[in-house]
Amino acid sequence: MRISIDLRKLHDYGIGTYIRNLVINLARIDRDTDYVLLCRPQDNGFVEGLGENFRSLPQTDPLYSISEQLRIPAQLRRAKVDVFHAPHYTLPFTT
Repeated sequence: MRISIDLRKLHDYGIGTYIRNLVINLARIDRDTDYVLLCRPQDNGFVEGLGENFRSLPQTDPLYSISEQLRIPAQLRRAKVDVFHAPHYTLPFTT
């Protein structure tokens, strides 16, 4: 299975704490699932330290933008993601 998680709010308070704890603990207990993490380019180092089954999908589009709404679904399809977890309240129009 391939799961994608949106990490773009990684450094925010509240939701950022949730995201960090979620991903760190998934890395600790799950070595079988492939994870594709949407992140800002500056967070690639965080993703690389999680394990071999984690990879980053860098995002440069502004949050809440039309380009974000169009590009993310296409990237998720190309990455053959089975499940997309968006912990923030914005979701792409389509997936």
